[in-house]
Amino acid sequence: MKTFLRNKIRGYAERFSLQLNEKASRFSKIQQRFLLIIFSLLVSVICFSIVVQAISGRETDPVFTKKISMPKHIGKSSDLPKAFISDSDYMRVEAVTRRIDSLPVHDKEKYSPLLDSIRLFEKLYNNQSKK
Repeated sequence: MKTFLRNKIRGYAERFSLQLNEKASRFSKIQQRFLLIIFSLLVSVICFSIVVQAISGRETDPVFTKKISMPKHIGKSSDLPKAFISDSDYMRVEAVTRRIDSLPVHDKEKYSPLLDSIRLFEKLYNNQSKK
C-alpha cells in the first residue's frame, strides 16, 4: 500500500513538474529571471512580515471568528436530582465484571481501564445505598 501511494504521488509530482517546465519554457531567460526575482521578493516580504508580527507580539484577528457563548447553567446552582443507580443496572455491571474476571490474564489487561470505571461505579453505588 505504501509503495502504491508513493508511486501515485511521484507520478502526480512528475506530471506537475512537466507542466511547469512546459509553461516556463514559453518565457525568455530575462522574463524567467524577472519572475524569479518578483517571486523571491514577494515571499521575502511575507516572511519578514510574519517575523515582525511574531516579535512585536501584536495580536491579529483570525480570518474566521465565531462567538463562543457561555452555557446558561455555568455558575448557577442546579436543582437537578442526584444520579441514581438502580439495582438492575448494578447487577448488569456485576455480570460484566464476572465475565471479565473469567477471561485469561492476558485478555484482562485490555479491560483494565474498564475495570477502573467499574470500581468507581461500585463506589458510587455503595455510597448511594448508605444514605
